[in-house]
Amino acid sequence: MPSHYHQLCPEERACIMQMTAQGHSLRHIARLLRRAPSSICREVRRNACSPHRYDAAAAGRKARQRSRLPRRPRKLQPHSAAFLVVVELL
Repeated sequence: MPSHYHQLCPEERACIMQMTAQGHSLRHIARLLRRAPSSICREVRRNACSPHRYDAAAAGRKARQRSRLPRRPRKLQPHSAAFLVVVELL
């Protein structure tokens, strides 16, 4: 398997949706998509609409929204005391 992770494409998400609806295991789906089982499991866990239903379109929307969020909060928040000092010194 490649060491670099690539986001799931819409076709892969559609395949996951169809195969989970048919009752296939996540390991089987991962084998067919040539992905790590943990990637498929994580995708279904993060983006499932309900415990037993995975929707590819909703999953894609959630993944895009999540990708726009920062990974960690800023160290220097606007309008904080430290921010005002830094602005003043600049």
